[in-house]
Amino acid sequence: MKSNVLIVTLSMFLKCPKGLIYCINHWPLDEPSHQEFLIAMATSKYMSTKSKFHRKPAKLMRLRDIYKVETIEFDEMTLFKFLGQPLHKIHVMATVVEKYQGIAQNGKKFAVLTVDDGTATIRVKQWVEIDTIEKCQVGEIIDIVGKPRVFEGEIYISPEIINTNKSVTDELLRRAELIEQEIELYGLKPDA
Repeated sequence: MKSNVLIVTLSMFLKCPKGLIYCINHWPLDEPSHQEFLIAMATSKYMSTKSKFHRKPAKLMRLRDIYKVETIEFDEMTLFKFLGQPLHKIHVMATVVEKYQGIAQNGKKFAVLTVDDGTATIRVKQWVEIDTIEKCQVGEIIDIVGKPRVFEGEIYISPEIINTNKSVTDELLRRAELIEQEIELYGLKPDA
């Protein structure tokens, strides 16, 4: 009973969304782990007060710009900033130059692609469910949406979506989009 009062007080104070209040009312709060989870959710500064979930858009980038990303260690996670703005997802188009699949020491499958867009190369890594990377072939132009990650000092992309069968025309269109974005971002003006 005491924990219910604490959680309800927290939810009223922080104006939590209805979904969390539903969990509070219907989730057994006997176990300390349930209480800790709900308190963490209620006090999270990332919690939205709106009832709708807003997905963060992926930032169109060249691979060279990924290496300019600022990393910030926060608790046990790494946050990313690009030009002073939070960076949650990146969107790149590149050519697959190398592909490797294997089994880790713990027995789980993994796959790694090395991709190149003409400005730099980066690895795309996926563990366990590697079907997204399995369909990619060396020499193929792919469109990747994923999250930047860092492991042992190496920045890489953890893919969410990989679109294959992209053409040279798609690549040229992406380059034009990036040039337009850079003109807006940096105030660059093309030579007349």
